[in-house]
Amino acid sequence: PRELRHEKAAILDFPTHATFVLDVRMAKNPDAVMNFEDELSEKLTPLLESDLEALKALKREELGDASDDIIHPYDTRYYNKMRVVQEYTVDDERVKEYFPLQTVLDGMFDIYQGLLGLKFNKVEIEDATKKWHPSISMYRVNDGHDDRLVGYFYLDIHPRTGKYDSR
Repeated sequence: PRELRHEKAAILDFPTHATFVLDVRMAKNPDAVMNFEDELSEKLTPLLESDLEALKALKREELGDASDDIIHPYDTRYYNKMRVVQEYTVDDERVKEYFPLQTVLDGMFDIYQGLLGLKFNKVEIEDATKKWHPSISMYRVNDGHDDRLVGYFYLDIHPRTGKYDSR
């Protein structure tokens, strides 16, 4: 496959497959991609620094002298949620009212089926030993064109005690 991609790019007068793909898409060439990333980084860095300072302030407010004044990866979700509640008065429970779970799942599957050319079908699991929790769902994945089995996956989206512990 790699050789064929390179051959196709060469036939079309491109030095590499990556250059060909970029030209067909919006970027046109690697320099345009790098310039875009540089400009984006330049614009977003001050916003990132501002957000980090806001999170550090929340951490200092909560922990006082015990704060190390560093936002660790494991701090991010906690202090972001605190910030959203305090600064923007967003209530997750109220937001959920506008996004019923089944509607969200149906929309997500529609998007992935369209993008990936796959079909997702829920599978009823009769054998309880194949599920580690009653709320888990299993889906069969088929190719959207020839209906060939691609695989299966479990969907485990609900939080519960002990689920996220890495200890």
